[in-house]
Amino acid sequence: MMERNLLSNLIKLSKLSILSILVILCIPIAFANYTIEDFEDVSDWTYGDDFGNFDTSTTQVKAGTYSGRMNATNTVAGTGNIQKEWNGLDASSYDNYSFWIWIDENDFPYEFLGQCSWRDQSADGCTNSDVSITKTLQTDDGWSQYISSGISTWTFCNVSDLDRLLCEISTEDAPSVPFYIYIDQLELVRPPDSCTPPTSGDWTIINGDACTLNEADTITGNLNISDGSLEIQGSGTLTVSGGYVYIYSGNQLSLLSGGQING
Repeated sequence: MMERNLLSNLIKLSKLSILSILVILCIPIAFANYTIEDFEDVSDWTYGDDFGNFDTSTTQVKAGTYSGRMNATNTVAGTGNIQKEWNGLDASSYDNYSFWIWIDENDFPYEFLGQCSWRDQSADGCTNSDVSITKTLQTDDGWSQYISSGISTWTFCNVSDLDRLLCEISTEDAPSVPFYIYIDQLELVRPPDSCTPPTSGDWTIINGDACTLNEADTITGNLNISDGSLEIQGSGTLTVSGGYVYIYSGNQLSLLSGGQING
């Protein structure tokens, strides 16, 4: 059983009246999402088959200033592709990779639009990294979706050493060309931070999150700092209704001058 310490001991806290839940400030220092591409400059991407160009655009944007724009200029191959290579992209500490895509439904006769997939430095395809892009039945002309793939499900793949992302879009039987497809917000997504206390039960801080409390807050269970830290600032007061605070070895609870727990 993992050692549980609060200043080397388990402390039983006195019961006090429950305070209102106000604001908790979370600072997930080490666990922000990572933007793989902001599409401001796409000169390091390649394109081919039915795509005559891949450039930047401000026409359809999900985040930031730019998106990437695929220009389908013919339908001879039946698909167009874009790809980018890295010299070892480490995705091992992330949960998902995600991207946003926009199309005009009228340009696609079928439900299936295409897919994106990864390859590692050994030139092996990462099994289960394929993300299928499909459209849904809608009456408007525009379609967009934010799509995510779980990295932990990939096999035959060194996720700490990725070297290529390939996206292939169907152009088969398109009613007319040219037309555009937009891609944006390509990022690696970390696990959600644990700095927001639950509405009931224990509050468990994990994933190396560095949390800061600067107002009054109440949890109905116990406080467990399993992997991370909590700093209660001078304006912060935490009421732990469950009565116990557990700090696992190597983690930290800091009480700045004026900060309180059940006091």
